[in-house]
Amino acid sequence: MFDAPDLAAATIIGNGDVRQVSYGNDTGLYVEFRMDNVYMEFLSEQEGRPIYEARPFIRIFVPGDKTKTVDRPVQLKQVGDMPSDPQRFPAQWAAFQQGQKAVEVGTPLSEWPQMNTSQVRELNSANIYTVEQLAAVPDGALDGLGHGGRSVRDAAIRYLQAAKDNSYLTKQSAEIDDLRAQIAALTEQNETKRGPGRPRKEETDGE
Repeated sequence: MFDAPDLAAATIIGNGDVRQVSYGNDTGLYVEFRMDNVYMEFLSEQEGRPIYEARPFIRIFVPGDKTKTVDRPVQLKQVGDMPSDPQRFPAQWAAFQQGQKAVEVGTPLSEWPQMNTSQVRELNSANIYTVEQLAAVPDGALDGLGHGGRSVRDAAIRYLQAAKDNSYLTKQSAEIDDLRAQIAALTEQNETKRGPGRPRKEETDGE
């Protein structure tokens, strides 16, 4: 067991009134919220029977390392520059409040063509559920992935980089197409304003 800041220590960027706080690659973590019963010692002594109170807890797994797990009560309020757990993990918190299973943001291993069913199950047992989590496994935790762990981790890294590059090229192509459409619309608009009976500028210059 260890404290959550060790997973992604806060880094303050900027100064004065304009500051941002970065918490590292939280997307590489498996996070789930749950309700758990907490023994209330004082009330139990007063009532003469065991009294429990249901409180929200958070469990954080480090991909590929079963020995590093955070399991503690949910931090509901921001403390200094440290955000609350619902702020830090909004998708998982929203799913928890709606009574759904923990949400993993990214590409599920089951949807990655390079993975077969047995590989997916093996990685799930190591708390790895998405390609992003797999790519985030540090070198020191590769042994937890079994035989060929490094190659499959590196394949995930290459897959994400290629997807990022393709996304950039697609975006650039879409922007070029949009610019061409704007130019065509402006040209058509100018043609409409000139009207059919008005000669082009180059025709009047030649007279």
